[in-house]
Amino acid sequence: MSRIFAFLQPEWRRGGTHHSKQAALLALLFLGAALAACGDSDRPLPKIGVTGTDRVEFASVSAGFNHTCALRRDGAVECWGKNEYGESIPPSGEFASVSAGAEYTCGVRHDGTVQCWGSDDDGQTNPPSGEFASVSAGYGHSCGVRIDGSVECWGSNGYGESRPPSGEFASVGVGSEFTCGLRRDGTVQCWGIDEYGESTPPSGEFASVSSWGTHSCGVRRDGSVECWGEDEHGESTPPSGKFASVSAGSDHTCGVRRDGTVQCWGSNLEVRGLYIIGQATPPSGEFASVSAGGFHTCGVRRDGAVECWGDDGDGESTPPSGEFASVSAGSSGRTCGVNTNGAVECWGFGDDTPPSGEFASVSGGFGGYTCGLRRDGAVECWGDNEHGEAMPPSGEFASVSARSSHTCGVRIDGAVECWGYDDDGQATPPDGKFTSVSAGGSHTCGVRIDGAVDCWGDDEEGQATPPSGEFMSVSAGAIHTCGVRRNGAVECWGSDKYYDWGDKTFGQATPPAGEFVSVSAGDFHTCGVRRNGTVECWGSNEAKLDDKTVGQANPPSGEFTAVSAGSDHTCGVKTDGFVVCWGGQARGLTALPED
Repeated sequence: MSRIFAFLQPEWRRGGTHHSKQAALLALLFLGAALAACGDSDRPLPKIGVTGTDRVEFASVSAGFNHTCALRRDGAVECWGKNEYGESIPPSGEFASVSAGAEYTCGVRHDGTVQCWGSDDDGQTNPPSGEFASVSAGYGHSCGVRIDGSVECWGSNGYGESRPPSGEFASVGVGSEFTCGLRRDGTVQCWGIDEYGESTPPSGEFASVSSWGTHSCGVRRDGSVECWGEDEHGESTPPSGKFASVSAGSDHTCGVRRDGTVQCWGSNLEVRGLYIIGQATPPSGEFASVSAGGFHTCGVRRDGAVECWGDDGDGESTPPSGEFASVSAGSSGRTCGVNTNGAVECWGFGDDTPPSGEFASVSGGFGGYTCGLRRDGAVECWGDNEHGEAMPPSGEFASVSARSSHTCGVRIDGAVECWGYDDDGQATPPDGKFTSVSAGGSHTCGVRIDGAVDCWGDDEEGQATPPSGEFMSVSAGAIHTCGVRRNGAVECWGSDKYYDWGDKTFGQATPPAGEFVSVSAGDFHTCGVRRNGTVECWGSNEAKLDDKTVGQANPPSGEFTAVSAGSDHTCGVKTDGFVVCWGGQARGLTALPED
């Protein structure tokens, strides 16, 4: 239990004084009672599910505390789940392995260098230079095995967990405040805190070892599993039989048997110990590997598909899957996409259910509502309707755009019609024919049939004063607007700042040079798809309501057909039809739905 409270208060066991397990238990019980009494807590109940994909192929997977990272077979790393510190935004390029820790991730590139991303409170994401064969990310420290077999560690060192012994090792595993390494002769040596015996391994030879929390487990050369350290939930009491691999989680452990089935033991409860979430209840079938995290587990099946089970409160158990034709990132905690079969699927904050039937496109509003264009041209909206933004008129439309509290659509005859909030005139369009329309914060812009852009509504920051000339498309943000000219250049107008107060300048209205095929203006960042299919973003990487970096303007590599910029997150459709999202995930915004 002590390490659970340490996660809720990360400095609790890093300040130099090691509190007793009884004190931690009392603190945890008090916290659990407070959370239970507070019905509007950030995380009142865990989201549970067994999810996976049979389309995306991975070579390995690593389950962290509230996020997961996997290594694709092409060497690219993809992450999902919590992203408070950027732990789920991997750098581009090829990796040989990846390890997800508490609030950060580390990977070994093909040239042997280690690269880490995420929280760096203790220096755990600042690896030394040189070549490594493997790396292991823990709570506040990391360790890697160099190609000469020596171990080097970095990060927190309150109990000597980052001071490895000399000699040659085959692998290393990092726990909360201790580390265990497998020597090349098969013996295990551990260092760091030893409160529960986690640094006192049994003698004899092992084939592999895994450490997490305050316990470790290893597979002996005969296939049997032996564990040591804390055993409050049975996490250190393995079943008999032969295993190919084992992975220690926070309060549970999972192993792959030689027949490919996964067996787990230990806790099945969430952090407060009140609800069953199932991290120790694996699905049936054959797996190639398994990784036990904080309160969830993920495994790679033999066909390369990733499947996860247990807690999914931050999307950590929802690996990317499914093919989409389009996607729309809203800012009120909701993302929706249209599947290739025309069905609308939504994920993130909120429990509204999209209507059934076939749609051509969908647009997520920024006030808790969504509108979609059916294949017969009718517009249908659902969700919040405080200002009539979700009450579209009847008739046929060619496109629809939902934003703050107003919606606009282009009818099949080219006329624009808007509905919803209209205090600044944003829902009062001019006459004439348009090819497209985009609803912004308190303004709207459209492209006329001659290519000219016309805007209406609030113009305090110049967001409704477009430049002259011809455009192919236009996208209205909160207080800025961007359009793609016929030659592919992006031009923006309006404010580069955070609203009209303070001195923060993000640069959302200052696009890069080059040719683009589309552009999407979010609240305070903008993203566009270049002609080569890559996505480039500019503007804010901070969460809208605080200064935390969430990375909505740091797109992944690869080729895309479309991109949609929201408030604190962004989503894009890759050329293979898969949706990839990046940025804030505190409400599951980038946790994609099941296939």
